[in-house]
Amino acid sequence: MAATMLGVVRTLAERLERRAMSTPISIPKLGFSMTEGTLVEWLVADGETVSEGQIIYRLETDKVENDIESPASGVIRLSGEEGEVYDVGTPIGEIG
Repeated sequence: MAATMLGVVRTLAERLERRAMSTPISIPKLGFSMTEGTLVEWLVADGETVSEGQIIYRLETDKVENDIESPASGVIRLSGEEGEVYDVGTPIGEIG
């Protein structure tokens, strides 16, 4: 019985650790006066494994379109919608 409980506790601890280790994906501030950007296109699919430095989405500002790199390696979860305008710092996904 104690061994079973220990196994359950370890499993829960591992799940919490993975969740705590996720890296948020937010709209970056690419210029001094930038306050918002348009998520033009996701270049990866939800649930796909990505590598740090891989281009994962295209962001449009009032001046230019930028390819945005993944800040970490792992499985990506997308929450931002293509074509939507987001304020700088708004979370649009996470990598876990």
